[in-house]
Amino acid sequence: MLNRLKSRGLLYSLGIVFNRVVPERIFRFRIFRIFEIGLPTEKAIEIPAPDGITFRWCETDEDFAQARSLTYFQSESGGEGPESPKRACLAIDTDEPMGTQTIGGVWIGDDYFDETELGVRILLTENQSWIFAAMVAKAHRRRRIYRRLLWHVVASQKQTLFASINPTNKASIAAHAPFIRRTAGTCIVLRILGRTFCRVGGSLSIKGNEITI
Repeated sequence: MLNRLKSRGLLYSLGIVFNRVVPERIFRFRIFRIFEIGLPTEKAIEIPAPDGITFRWCETDEDFAQARSLTYFQSESGGEGPESPKRACLAIDTDEPMGTQTIGGVWIGDDYFDETELGVRILLTENQSWIFAAMVAKAHRRRRIYRRLLWHVVASQKQTLFASINPTNKASIAAHAPFIRRTAGTCIVLRILGRTFCRVGGSLSIKGNEITI
């Protein structure tokens, strides 16, 4: 428990507990930073993927079902696919004793991304994409699998990539650190009884509940 608190950060851990107790329709408060994500220098990520780990873009309904199950992301009907606005990439362990197993996943979206709990939408230009819902199975964490997965995803994209990270989530900040090119800005969002209040900084702008980078 103490190691988990140190890894995540106390404030972030308290926020998780609070959100489990208080329904999102009643209250939500969150601070998150939007970062531009790009390939790091080779020196910044020297450890290769562990033996038996491969990465594959989702193509079939079964692939996307695995991505949803692992990352807990629920997409709109018809909103996912190899050529759709929402795509997913999986980390596969082929050396598992029980056979090939999906152990990680991450999604990329175009056009816009909805923070449904907060009631805000991030609008994206045709040259921008959004990284979200990243997850590695607990038994496989601390092996730098996510960094290799993210490398694979970023290297395959032509658009400028962005992601939002809670600054109190120490583990996520550390995992993404080699890939962060710049901080686009910070968002402070308060939602009470379905009504959203949002302030942004940096190069971000907001109109109504829609944020542009």
